[in-house]
Amino acid sequence: MEAATNMSTPVASSHRQLAIKALPANLFMRQRKLLILFSEIALLVGSYYLSFVLRLDTGFDHPTHLLFLETLPFVLAVKLVIFSEFGLLKGWWRFVGVNDLLNISLASIFSSILIFCSFEFTIEHTSWLSGYPRSVVA
Repeated sequence: MEAATNMSTPVASSHRQLAIKALPANLFMRQRKLLILFSEIALLVGSYYLSFVLRLDTGFDHPTHLLFLETLPFVLAVKLVIFSEFGLLKGWWRFVGVNDLLNISLASIFSSILIFCSFEFTIEHTSWLSGYPRSVVA
C-alpha cells in the first residue's frame, strides 16, 4: 500500500510542475492583445526616437528633447489608430504574406502623411512646433 502512494506522488508532482510551467503560457495567451499593444508602442517610440537621433546626429539638446516628448503622444495616437484600422494590431503572424506587407506599407505611409500634414498645418498657423525637424516623420 505504501509503495502505491510513493509511486503516485511523483506522477502528481510532475502534473503540478507541468501546470506551473503552463501558467505563464496561459497568462500570455489571455493577455496577448495587451502584450501586442505594448510591444507596438515600444517599437513606435523607439523608431520615433531613433529618427530624431539620426536626423540631429545625436545633437539632442533640451528644446529638441521637449519637442520630441510633446509630439510623441500625437504620433503614437495616429500610428496606433491607423495601424488598428489596417488590422495590424490583431496579433503576430506565423506566416506573413504579400498582403500583410502591403498593409504594413500602406499603414506606415498613410500615418506618416497624416502626421506630416498635421504638423505642417500646425507649424504654419501656430508657433508651437517651431524648430520641428520635418524629416523625422517620413
